[in-house]
Amino acid sequence: MGSFITLPVERTPVLEWLSRETVVDISINGAPLFILAYFAVLIEVASPWSFDPLPVVLTHTLTLFPLVVLVFATYYAARAIERDAARSAPTRDSTDDPPEGPDR
Repeated sequence: MGSFITLPVERTPVLEWLSRETVVDISINGAPLFILAYFAVLIEVASPWSFDPLPVVLTHTLTLFPLVVLVFATYYAARAIERDAARSAPTRDSTDDPPEGPDR
């Protein structure tokens, strides 16, 4: 067997831009996402119609389309929250420090 050369790989988290506060802000979208996914799976598994294309396509359109739109809206909302938080975060320079001494 040959020896393998392993190179050190710097691993960064996939969602390193996402802060804990943003997760809390966008977690409200978890309930509708779960409900839509549940009904999409339930309708496919339970299959109340034999396989009439119209009800199947209509039902999946009414559940999966809002699911996909909500996922994208949640993602872009999280990006906007993080972008605005980064813009409004105060930066500290040495010129921003208050003067030291008894006469401040």
